[in-house]
Amino acid sequence: MKVVLAQNAAAVGAVYREDAVEMPFCAPVIRGRTAIEQYYREFFRSRPKIVTLMLTPWEATISGDVAYEAGAYEQTLSLPSSAPVKDTGKYTVILECTNGVWKAAYAIHNRDVAPRYFASVVENA
Repeated sequence: MKVVLAQNAAAVGAVYREDAVEMPFCAPVIRGRTAIEQYYREFFRSRPKIVTLMLTPWEATISGDVAYEAGAYEQTLSLPSSAPVKDTGKYTVILECTNGVWKAAYAIHNRDVAPRYFASVVENA
């Protein structure tokens, strides 16, 4: 979480396997650590800044060299033109252990509520 708050794309990428898959909200699937790192580099440059982030695991299980964690997140986003906005959602991460090192193999996260700009698109459709 500290690497996300610090907007450190290289450190975020380092938690993923070389062949990892990220499935972000309202975006195409991202394949590979290098592409995931690039996604976060652009995300940190162009999106609202994440100023707080809290993960609440619901369940975590390890079975041999595979593990998963599912839970909820709550974050505060700093927007340039308004007061900070609270955002909540869910996530699941599947991890694999290789040579004693756990890395994310798959990650997906979804918001509980669509961002305001989606709401305006739907209302004008």
